[in-house]
Amino acid sequence: MQLLLVLLLAVSAAGQSANAPTDPNHLPQDSGAAGLQNMLWKLSSTARLMQTTAHPDDEDGGMLVYESRAKGAEVMLFTLTRGDGGQNKTGSNLFDELGVLRTLELLASGRYYQAQQRFSHVADFGFSKNPNEAFEKWGGHDVPLADMVRAIRTFCPDVVASRFQGTSRDGHGHHQAAGILSPEAVRAAADPSRFPEQIREGLFPWQVKKLYMDNVRSGEDYTFQFDAGQNFAPLGMTYAQFGIAGFNHQRSQGAGSFQPPPGPNLKTYKLIDSAPQFASSRAAQVHEQDFFDGIDTSLPGLATKVGDEGPKIPKLRASLEAIDAEVQQATRVATKGASHAFAPLARGFGQTKNLIHNIKDSALSSAAKRDLLASLETKEQQFEIAAGLAAGLELTLNSKQAGIVPGETFVVNVHLHNAGQQPVSRLDIALDVPTGWKSVAPESLGMGSAAKPPQLAAGEDASFDFQVTVPANAEYTRPFWQRHDPEIDNVFTIDQPKYATLPLPPTPVQAHVVYTEAGSGENWATLRTFYDIAEGYKQRPVAVVPAFSVLLQHAAEVVPLESEGKAIEIKVNVRSQVPGAATGKLRLTVPAGWHAEPQTQSVQFAKRDEQKSFSFSVRPGSLREGNYELRATLESSGKKYTEGFSVVAREDLNTFYYYQPASQKLSVVHVKVPKSLRIGYLMGAGDDIPPIVSELGLSLQTISPEQLATGDLSQFDTIVLGIRAYDTRTDLRANNKRLLDYVSNGGTLMVQNNAGVADFNSGAFTPYPAQLGRDRVSVETQTVEMLAPQDPIFHYPNQISARDFDGWVQERGVNFMSQWDSHFEPLLASNDPGEAPLKGGLLRAHYGKGTYIYTGYAFFRQLPAGVPGAIRLYVNLLSAGHEQK
Repeated sequence: MQLLLVLLLAVSAAGQSANAPTDPNHLPQDSGAAGLQNMLWKLSSTARLMQTTAHPDDEDGGMLVYESRAKGAEVMLFTLTRGDGGQNKTGSNLFDELGVLRTLELLASGRYYQAQQRFSHVADFGFSKNPNEAFEKWGGHDVPLADMVRAIRTFCPDVVASRFQGTSRDGHGHHQAAGILSPEAVRAAADPSRFPEQIREGLFPWQVKKLYMDNVRSGEDYTFQFDAGQNFAPLGMTYAQFGIAGFNHQRSQGAGSFQPPPGPNLKTYKLIDSAPQFASSRAAQVHEQDFFDGIDTSLPGLATKVGDEGPKIPKLRASLEAIDAEVQQATRVATKGASHAFAPLARGFGQTKNLIHNIKDSALSSAAKRDLLASLETKEQQFEIAAGLAAGLELTLNSKQAGIVPGETFVVNVHLHNAGQQPVSRLDIALDVPTGWKSVAPESLGMGSAAKPPQLAAGEDASFDFQVTVPANAEYTRPFWQRHDPEIDNVFTIDQPKYATLPLPPTPVQAHVVYTEAGSGENWATLRTFYDIAEGYKQRPVAVVPAFSVLLQHAAEVVPLESEGKAIEIKVNVRSQVPGAATGKLRLTVPAGWHAEPQTQSVQFAKRDEQKSFSFSVRPGSLREGNYELRATLESSGKKYTEGFSVVAREDLNTFYYYQPASQKLSVVHVKVPKSLRIGYLMGAGDDIPPIVSELGLSLQTISPEQLATGDLSQFDTIVLGIRAYDTRTDLRANNKRLLDYVSNGGTLMVQNNAGVADFNSGAFTPYPAQLGRDRVSVETQTVEMLAPQDPIFHYPNQISARDFDGWVQERGVNFMSQWDSHFEPLLASNDPGEAPLKGGLLRAHYGKGTYIYTGYAFFRQLPAGVPGAIRLYVNLLSAGHEQK
């Protein structure tokens, strides 16, 4: 019987030095002796836990770390949405591109939690105050419920821990929805009549043994409580600290420097449902020591899963006891050195493979086979990882190019290092590529798909170049979820159902090594590990991309109706991924009656990764207020390219690709603009307002930190603070008095919403006392009342009426003021259904000779979406205090 040790890694692009970390996906705690100890704990347990949440950043990281790293459980984190409707504290990526970024962030956090990740295909459409709105926008309970049931039936958890309770105490309507869905999913997963299409696909009903809920408050009854503030020696810190270290990769949420307070950090859960055998414990409100109390999570305990079918597979318990004995032996001898554990791990791996084979060939029912195999196939993988750590083999893969075009042949370098104490022999190094791809090993090592060096001594290295050919019809590396209009659609279309609920599609090129320790007397062994980017490393995994990326410079543009007859410059950005020279014809398609000059342009590229911008002069026909679309097409070698991609990456994250159609929405808006107005803009986070303001014909200049500190601010008629500016800019907080002096001397200052309520209020940034709150209006169709309809803000330079609040997207506004001094005048009132009107969304105060404005209304979403009324109102706010000019 052959026992493999496979290092399965994805290829990364050029830029890695020879001394780079061998497996950046693994934290130090997952390598060497610490990593081996962790895998030995996991091998001793068959516990499986799933936590359910609504968004990235909802998870209980300390609990996940405790269960996965201290208790040895296999852990899965199921998240309803990808957080694509939130704000972004690190940049301007919003909507689906933000969803890709937050998926990468949560994957980075998951390395610390040691958690598998799964998602539903419902979108985060923004803040919701109740679950009814969420279910309505998602098309009902069953849309997200089916995904949660699929994850349960696939992962087969013993325990589900719901982060939320499904009540108003959860806050966000998505949180409440997740709490409502979790018990429904547990019941539905066990019922073969629910979602029978999954059963027809080959899944089986699965009975979760226990369901717990989080969000239990101090003094309330609970079932299980543990202190995440305890220090755990293998981590070198507490569970809570390690969980926060993972959570801090979610920087777009504002994480990055969070630290748990010292001392106890209690995590409290309550058992709310269970399989019949645990009903008495639930009724008695017993305080448990762990989620898995009463569940046999030992390897021999798997024998109970077959119930009355035991005679159909003789010696099942004896086989499981033999495997467990090898794990215990490996645990004992590992204290002498990692290499001592290899032999028992190799034996245990071989016995596990044999048992899996016997189970598949047995007369057991399909359900009983699935129950056993769900755990044993996980054990097989864990043996592979543990054996690899004991042997000390390290594998890296590199390519000189990240973006590979269909039909291209490229070189992958495989570098193998023996960091163990023993030589390894009978090596077999090969690439694993998708069906239709070709991988050819170096000819010097023999023809075929694998390299076979005879032996690798301790401390030695081996390096080989493989030629890989991508088929002409290869799939691009892209999200398998998409929506036609992210501003309106609330459910994603899944383009490739085989990837449903996965965070990302698998990487296309991986590698494995088959080997044995020389002289061990054991068969060959296998280690599987997956590549990710090392922190601080700037490299990208290899991806399949189109020969040309075609994107218009702006996804949206606003055109004043008053500019009728004037030509609009449209820029198309093209990037060639073709190795060597490439040519093509670029065309811009415009609405009927419009004209583009030139009609087509020739494009020429001399090398790969070359980028060029091409300008078209577009002259609109007769215009009326509304939305129009321009589309670009590049034709080359008989193929048409009508989309482009951007690279979503950060130094602490993996890399992925976000695709957009090569189109641009033109929003024609009837808006009057005071051309002489001079605007200074202090950028915040996630803000695409400045380009829109410039497109309207207004003079806008971004204010640098140096200008803010010492420059002449009087050159600006109005200064605008971008969203979350006080949250993100220390220079702004330090120089706020200069801005108030600017207002006092006659300028207009417009402050847009901030999320850091406590910091804003303690900073006393307003000219008169005011308190920022967390009030918001999430239903964008709700009526807005003008409280002071005669105020000049509603009349200059545009007449504002009720219709100007039609067509808004995602939300009315966030972080309204909750209290304010009498110097402030509230100008608008709005509210969500069933709530009292909120008047703190737009306040204006006269301060000295100038005007101070605070607005929580979501202009940062409305202006890029080209909402006409919001644009008119925003121009009026910019013009406030300058009516006489």
